[in-house]
Order: sequence, then C-alpha cells, then structure tokens
Amino acid sequence: FPSHDTEQILHMQPEMGIDVWAPYFSNQPHVIECIVRSVPPTHKVLVKLHSIDADNWSNKKLKYVQNNLGIKLVSAKAESLQFIKNADLVFSIQGTIALEAALMGIPVICFGETMYEDMPSVTRAESLPGLPALVKSKIKQPRPTRPEILSGLKTLLMRFRKGLFNNWTEVSPKS
Repeated sequence: FPSHDTEQILHMQPEMGIDVWAPYFSNQPHVIECIVRSVPPTHKVLVKLHSIDADNWSNKKLKYVQNNLGIKLVSAKAESLQFIKNADLVFSIQGTIALEAALMGIPVICFGETMYEDMPSVTRAESLPGLPALVKSKIKQPRPTRPEILSGLKTLLMRFRKGLFNNWTEVSPKS
C-alpha cells in the first residue's frame, strides 16, 4: 500500500479556538497520540506548526511529539497548499486550514465547533474514543462534487449575510 498523509496543526495556547471551542481536546500531544493511533498503518501523520505560534513550542516538546508519537513535524513556513493537496485527511481544531481543505474537497475532522461544518467534507469529532471509526469513515468517504462544495460554501457565507447590511435606519435588509 502506498503511504498516504494525514495532517494536524499545532496551535498556540491559551487560544480561544482550543480552550473555548474545543476544551476537551486542549491537550494537543494527547490528541495527536489519539490521531496516530486512529490512522491506519498505511498512512503517516504530519503535524504542521501553526504559523503564528511556532516559537512557543520548545525543542523539548517538539522532540517529544515527534519521537514518542511517530509523527513528522512540518515547518510553520511550509506552504499550506502543498500540505493540504497531499493529504487524504486533514485534522484541525477549527482553523482556516479546515476551510481550505474543504474547498478542495479533502475530508476534514475538526475538534471544535465550527461553521466549517457547513462544508460537505467537514465533520466534527465528538470524542477521542470515537476517533478511530470516524477516521476510517472519513478516509473512505467519497470526495464531494464541485456543486456540493459550492452549496456548502453558500450556506457558510449566508451566516455572514446580515453583517453585509449596515444601514442602521432599517430594521432588516430589503430582499
């Protein structure tokens, strides 16, 4: 079997996306370990450092994550597009990499509540014990069609519609 990739990004902490929207997944090394254990042996797990927080992870922490969890670390400066294009599955707390992957039709598992769930390839992990079954189903899931992706994007963008109307003299926007 060819070796495929799954991706995860290390985020800074404290950080709202983790500590507020995904508090049960805030121990990132533990979550990465659960990901590694959930991914089939035909796949390898790459972890990209978050671009705005790469310096907050000590060499000791990074060596632990890389050596003890059997993952490959990817530089925060690495091109995200290449990182996503080569992935069979992307993991994210709720970051924009989830949206980028979803727009490309790549399956995504998010650990925090996110509006990206409007996209057809994005699913939120409910628990770490349920992760192996979710990973297996997401890897096997057919890629969404372009019309399905555009429909999901339309639903996501409609969440912002009211913010487009800033005429405070009107109670609601005119159709």
